[in-house]
Amino acid sequence: AGRIVTLLDGARKNPDGLRFDESYLHATICEIISARAPLRLVLPTFHGKCPSRRLTIGDLPDQGEYLAIQTLAELHLRIADIYPATELHLLSEGHFH
Repeated sequence: AGRIVTLLDGARKNPDGLRFDESYLHATICEIISARAPLRLVLPTFHGKCPSRRLTIGDLPDQGEYLAIQTLAELHLRIADIYPATELHLLSEGHFH
């Protein structure tokens, strides 16, 4: 659980160097692992491409979107190497292409 917390903390964008209390996250991950339950990473996402082709250059992700998705996928794989029952879910309140 500690290695997973360290990975999650290292992935945070934290320009001010703020610390967070790891104890709750550590305890929660320990409970999930002890129960052999899936570790579900549910992340709110930015809206995907605008469906109107008049407002976009193309329907593929732009470089910023690509890098964000790639970063999340790599984090998921690194955590899954530690705990294989890890799932990554992207949650969007709007459209997501």
